[in-house]
Amino acid sequence: MSCFFSFFFLVVLFKIRVFAALVEFLSLLLLMFLFFSSRILLLVLFGK
Repeated sequence: MSCFFSFFFLVVLFKIRVFAALVEFLSLLLLMFLFFSSRILLLVLFGK
């Protein structure tokens, strides 16, 4: 029974780590998108 609980705990921990990595990756992607879109916006506004 305790083996089952430890396995369940490991699965939950793994899911939390995968979710955290996914959130970190998505926030990094969003940050890069915002950075590039602001650069493009500046080029469009002041490039003419």
